[in-house]
Amino acid sequence: MSRTLLVCKHLQRDQFVHEQYQGKDDILALVERGSFCVNDGSGEQIVMPLEAVCFKEGRSYERRVLEPVTL
Repeated sequence: MSRTLLVCKHLQRDQFVHEQYQGKDDILALVERGSFCVNDGSGEQIVMPLEAVCFKEGRSYERRVLEPVTL
């Protein structure tokens, strides 16, 4: 099994382009500033600075920026 590691620094969002999101890869999103909420169908979670959320491949998510966010 091969995995590709992609590192992205300082991705800033006032809103997500697509609030409905289908995970195409496993992604770990670490919040530097701001906050957003995410729901994978099991309940809403608010992700704050210095917290992270893992978006799993193949799962569907709803996500919404609460405060302009830097990931």
